[in-house]
Amino acid sequence: MKSWAAGQVEHSMNFAQSSQFAFYLSFGLNFQIEHHLFPGISHDHYEAIAPKIEDVCKKHNVEYWTEPSLTKAMGILYKAVVDLKERAPVNFDEKK
Repeated sequence: MKSWAAGQVEHSMNFAQSSQFAFYLSFGLNFQIEHHLFPGISHDHYEAIAPKIEDVCKKHNVEYWTEPSLTKAMGILYKAVVDLKERAPVNFDEKK
């Protein structure tokens, strides 16, 4: 069984880490992994700690997922939301 921290890392994805536009657009949440591990740390520090977190993940065989492209990351997010909608037990298209 994996630890809580490993679960946070493996169920999160960083995106566009080198993009200042993505950083400001998302208020630093393009560093999702670091945010989930350390939500109390200011997002201004995520870029500095990201390489250290990635090194620890490699050492402990924990998948550290990062997408360099903002566009690709948004496509992955969109697909995930569509997949959730298709599996939802509620019909969201019905009017109440």
